[in-house]
Amino acid sequence: MKIIHLPTLVGNHGYSMAHTERLLGHDSIAIALEPNKFNMKTDINLNLPSGFSKLPRLLYFFLANRKKYDIYHFNFARTLLDFPGYGLDFLDLPYYKGKKMVTFNGSDCRLQVTRELNPFSPYLGGDSKGDHYLDYKRKMERVEKLSPHIDTFFALNPDLLNFLPEEQSVFLPYIKKSWFDVRKCNFSKLSKKDTLRIVHAPTNRSVKGTDEIISAIEDLKSMYNIDFILIENMTHDQALELYKSAHLVIDQIKLGWYGGFALEVMRMGIPVAVYINELDLKFLDSEMADSLLESVININPISIKEKLSQIFDNPEQLNSLAEKSYNYATKFHNPLRVIPKVIERYKN
Repeated sequence: MKIIHLPTLVGNHGYSMAHTERLLGHDSIAIALEPNKFNMKTDINLNLPSGFSKLPRLLYFFLANRKKYDIYHFNFARTLLDFPGYGLDFLDLPYYKGKKMVTFNGSDCRLQVTRELNPFSPYLGGDSKGDHYLDYKRKMERVEKLSPHIDTFFALNPDLLNFLPEEQSVFLPYIKKSWFDVRKCNFSKLSKKDTLRIVHAPTNRSVKGTDEIISAIEDLKSMYNIDFILIENMTHDQALELYKSAHLVIDQIKLGWYGGFALEVMRMGIPVAVYINELDLKFLDSEMADSLLESVININPISIKEKLSQIFDNPEQLNSLAEKSYNYATKFHNPLRVIPKVIERYKN
């Protein structure tokens, strides 16, 4: 099967899928249009300039490739000829010969929510703007425009299934190319006298709850030995090296799900503290949902200090949690387990 993943590097999911699909015997490639500040890898990067100056090269690439593949898998709900800031959505979408799939990563379709759905959500009331300058109405319009042309919507965060067409959409666990490369760390046995190193690596401070995390850590420093490392503006490889030294990683405390960053550190055998919204676990199979709740420290803006204090008072809890987090990431985010289900979707 000939498969192409395009056109963004958001989450680096397309490249990870293409790599695994090749391992399974398919002719798969990942294409990115523009460079990425985190130095994420892809098979081919066209390195196009910003703005409309890229249009001639973009149009040429589209015309040369619109009939070459069996599957066109679009990442971050973007296509090649897609200019949402100008109200010109998915101009190329009707003209591909093969089947078309879309992966939603988060802010590309996440809408304003009620307190009943997620009381801590950064999308709770207030500002009506999304992360990439599309208000909620525009996001809904874009999903509606995609729907008639797309075979399957994949959602990398289960809460996104609250906003997507039920009959067309399915939860897809993150996969990472680094799953094959990252090795389990030798997690040192901890006791109360040890200084605990905590790492937090936000891509978006307000969405991740970074200010609340920093405030909680500063309060706890008066009572416990804490070495807190905030990772920002680093390449992916540089950040991975720092993760290895952590006793605990804090991912986010508002969204209700973990990111690819948390997956990588769990694969290293490093415990993760993150807010898991249990209302969204209905979109997972029960085995994965139960295992997840046993494998992470479930925190939120209200409980963060209490939950972390319990860990600092009994740091040996992290010793067993390290093994559970490793087993969880190894089983449920194994690309060789996840991608065959995607291939079945392609075939169907």
